[in-house]
Amino acid sequence: MSDTANLFEDLSMLQQAYAYYTEALTFAQGGEYQTLTEERRACTARLLTAQQNQSSAQLAAGENKSAIEGLRSTLNLEITA
Repeated sequence: MSDTANLFEDLSMLQQAYAYYTEALTFAQGGEYQTLTEERRACTARLLTAQQNQSSAQLAAGENKSAIEGLRSTLNLEITA
């Protein structure tokens, strides 16, 4: 598997994890809520890094449109996190 394919796979898994944390937070209470919030914050940091790495790889490969869309996604996540 190429490095670019690995970036997409890692990014996809992190996006799924972020969605699961967000869903779990709607049902959590007390200490569980705090723990999930901290875990989601760590997941957010990894996701942002993965998205930035993917966009860099896309730019290097000449995939400018895909890179720009990825960067927009990163900015949206940073704003909502």
